[in-house]
Amino acid sequence: MKLIKYFLFFSFVMFTCCNSERSIKVVDSKKCDFVDTVMFKNKMKEISLSRKPESITDAVQLLDSLADDNFRCAIITFNENEYYFNLGLGIRNHWVRHGTESIKYQLFEKLRLTHMDYTSGLILDIYKQCLINKDVDLVKRYLKDNTDSLFKMKEKELKVIQSELKRLK
Repeated sequence: MKLIKYFLFFSFVMFTCCNSERSIKVVDSKKCDFVDTVMFKNKMKEISLSRKPESITDAVQLLDSLADDNFRCAIITFNENEYYFNLGLGIRNHWVRHGTESIKYQLFEKLRLTHMDYTSGLILDIYKQCLINKDVDLVKRYLKDNTDSLFKMKEKELKVIQSELKRLK
């Protein structure tokens, strides 16, 4: 019986995660008065059961497909330290460290992130900006030093990500 429940749950997660045309659901922060932290922590565990994303945009979309309103409210209202050691580490370990070569290439070769921990922070920050419907300029937000010899390459990739995210809205 447990095996059947697990299979049904896993099938549901895989079905909902593979919907690539899905847009990010914007959350009204005024409706986030109460966040059930137990439900939030349980939802975070689904990261390990999901498929591995192919890109940062795919990771943001996948994260949203796993989310319910409580989860979205938690991302909006909590500071990053409150969910990093569960959700952030899950993303880092399952989606990046043991993830697809394409997301690793985008994060470490194209964006030149220097540490595995920065990857989940970037994904979660971009997701949070999408949830609050903030049209954030990724280049201005993440590239402070334009004297960096790799600035143009990083700028180009951030603009690609930004345009992909705009299509989701």
